[in-house]
Amino acid sequence: MMSNYSAIARGAKLDVDRIYIAIFAFWLFTLLCFVRKIQIFASTHLFADIMILLTIIVVVVFGSIYWKDNGTNTGVDPINKETYTSSIGFSVYAFEGIGLILPVQDITENPKTYYKIVIAVIVSVAGMFVSFGLFCSFAWGDK
Repeated sequence: MMSNYSAIARGAKLDVDRIYIAIFAFWLFTLLCFVRKIQIFASTHLFADIMILLTIIVVVVFGSIYWKDNGTNTGVDPINKETYTSSIGFSVYAFEGIGLILPVQDITENPKTYYKIVIAVIVSVAGMFVSFGLFCSFAWGDK
């Protein structure tokens, strides 16, 4: 049984089957794969980075307010034994750009220091992911 996604559009209820959303996304991303000059997406990439930063700021602000009002929510297990395997996929997705390191290292000005920079970036990004996840777990707990 297919579920419908409902949205309010111009005051009228709009029901769309999940298959139509999937077909549209497949069509859109297939066409985007044919673009060879990705420089034309530079402005949209900057916009996406700004939106990600704003989202993180909003989540941290609302989490801080919730945490201040309600205190720390315990009840979150460090490892959820039922769904812990999904963390493997999230971890792979978080570092999906790692395959670009070697080609970029070959064209850098000083390839010997590149390794230290990559390690620093990976440690920083992993630290941010873990810190943000812990903050959200402490703020909202199992809610």
